[in-house]
Amino acid sequence: MRILAIDTSSLHGSVAFLAGTRVLAEESGALPEPSSSGLFRRVSSVLGKASTKLSEIDCFAVAAGPGSLTAVKGWAEVWQKPVAAVSVLEAVAAQATEPVTLLAPLTDARRGLLFCGAYRRVSPAGGAASEDRARPEELNDLQQASEEFIATPPEILDRFLSAAADPPLFVTPSPEAAVAIVACLACRNARIEMVSPDLAPVIARLGLRQALRGKLVDALGLNANYIQRSAAEVNWKEPA
Repeated sequence: MRILAIDTSSLHGSVAFLAGTRVLAEESGALPEPSSSGLFRRVSSVLGKASTKLSEIDCFAVAAGPGSLTAVKGWAEVWQKPVAAVSVLEAVAAQATEPVTLLAPLTDARRGLLFCGAYRRVSPAGGAASEDRARPEELNDLQQASEEFIATPPEILDRFLSAAADPPLFVTPSPEAAVAIVACLACRNARIEMVSPDLAPVIARLGLRQALRGKLVDALGLNANYIQRSAAEVNWKEPA
């Protein structure tokens, strides 16, 4: 399956073209131009490196958030191709390598807030080869353990570290998120694993997993996952 994966969930965006689980072309990093025009340039460059066309894509995989969804919805509708909508937090958690069951992926939501969630590992990454074809390259097979939410670092630590019997491994591609968590730890212990910010290849592999499990959507079924705190709530949490 030929998959074009796109992530514009952060300033460090990425685009990747995969044949099955093999990355044939990829570009990543902050764009020196507006995200809309930069995305099209990056997609064109990746397709050129892979010697393929949009019409030859079998499936699009996209970070389920604002940004790249509009373009992907248009391409999927024009070419009548299915789409895998992948949570950015799942793509972060799927990269964790430490043998911990509960994972708490984090990304920077700006204004002193972090985007967070919780996932339980169903199968370990890097283990013996599985007969389940829906586990490409043994990425973590995860089950969502909480709703995704936006909160301050102290709120996140209070929420997760209060359950001392099962503390999570915080997983993030963002140095800013890691620093924010460490700065609020005080006497509490927490483990943090840094993972790659180049999420497009992971999103593509998770998209392949969705395809193998029959969980793709069409252009009409593709919706953004908007999670935000109201201005009133943010202001109420800020110190006087």
